[in-house]
Formats: sequence, C-alpha cells, structure tokens
Amino acid sequence: MAALTDQDRGEIRELVEQKWVTAGLSRDWGATMALCTEDFVYMPPDHPVLHGKEEARAWLDGFPSIKTFIQKVVDVVGDTELAVGRFSVEFSVEVDGQEVAGVAKGIASMSKQSGEWLFTAVCFNWDAPLFPTE
Repeated sequence: MAALTDQDRGEIRELVEQKWVTAGLSRDWGATMALCTEDFVYMPPDHPVLHGKEEARAWLDGFPSIKTFIQKVVDVVGDTELAVGRFSVEFSVEVDGQEVAGVAKGIASMSKQSGEWLFTAVCFNWDAPLFPTE
C-alpha cells in the first residue's frame, strides 16, 4: 500500500475536526452516521461497545445537548486505504440546566471507500470524570 498523502491527511483532519463536530453540535445523528461505515463500532466511555450505526445512533440520542465541541487531530498513520488517528476533544454539555465542561482523548480507525474517508471505529475517554463521585 502507498503511504498517506497530504490530501488524505487533510481529508481525515476535515472528517475529525469539522464534519463530525458540525454534525454533533447540531445533533444531526443521521449526518454523523453518514460519516461511518456500515459495520461501524463505537466505544464511548463507561459503556459497552456499540456495534453498527443503529446502536451508535441510539446511544447518541440519549447524549446531553452539546454546547461547545472542538476536536483536534494529534496524529494519523496508515496508508491510502486504512488509517488510524488520535485526537483531543474539548466540549461542554448541558445537564439539568447546567453546563458541564470536559476534556477527552480519542482514537479512530478510518477506511477509504468510494474515494471518501469514513470512520470504521471510534473510541474516546474522558481525561477526568465529568461528574465527581462521592
């Protein structure tokens, strides 16, 4: 396989930093799932793994309203068909009328299908608990 091109890296950056974020901020889970392969695997923190777009979308339906959301690609490796990227996340959500902010880290695998990069799997975890335990 050929190494990732600058164009591939730019498309992956756009997928992670713009397309996913824009869909999440607008709670457009259909647009979010359109960025994923049919066999997409989602691994949110403190939750069992979700298999497929339907399970991921159902989980996202229950996610609090997102107020702010920034993702930044830290690194991406791979070839022109399969890539893995690490990213950082800063966000805030509304919970019971209060805004709760958090920082997270994530990793995603992506494959190029019909000339377009799509997520095959996404895993993320909070850097610190969003809600302190007593």
